[in-house]
Amino acid sequence: MAQPHHFSQSGLWFLNSTALLRMPMRWLLDENLAEAINAPAHGLSAEEVEANLLTLLARGLVYVTHDDVVVDDPTPADVQRALREPWDQRPAWHLGLTPVGGVAWEQATGWDWLSFVDTTFADREDGRTSTGEFIGQDAELVRLEVDRSCQSEGELIPGTTRWDIISPWEATYWKRLPWGYRMRFDCHSREG
Repeated sequence: MAQPHHFSQSGLWFLNSTALLRMPMRWLLDENLAEAINAPAHGLSAEEVEANLLTLLARGLVYVTHDDVVVDDPTPADVQRALREPWDQRPAWHLGLTPVGGVAWEQATGWDWLSFVDTTFADREDGRTSTGEFIGQDAELVRLEVDRSCQSEGELIPGTTRWDIISPWEATYWKRLPWGYRMRFDCHSREG
């Protein structure tokens, strides 16, 4: 069994914020961070952000990429450069969990993958319909989430649901699960 990890509240914030998606590092110093991640911001100074990142990097819990290539042993200067990346260009620097960081996050939060449903909606060109793809390890929960989402997004189009099983399922960029039940469907947009 893996050794338990102990985190400060701010350290855990970084793991929570990168658990499902890699984060552009420049967001970490943005005054609109809470809006960007749809969650509370860390409330740290730039120096505290840098210190937390360097600690998590040293512990092997997170990693940094530049132009989608992992940066081996990023220096404090790399971290500073990443946090201050100009906004007039595509984000090149990202922060993600390592597999060890993922396990630590799971242990610290008591995360339950059986309760997780990955949800994706894409609007169609007609502006009146969208396509959804929901995946999870509990097929009934996937179905319930589709019903709930279609009620808020629009109306499920009868006859458009398609089920399959993905094995293995890449639940996140760092987590692979043995399977996932995938439901694809179309729905009418409330606005269309």
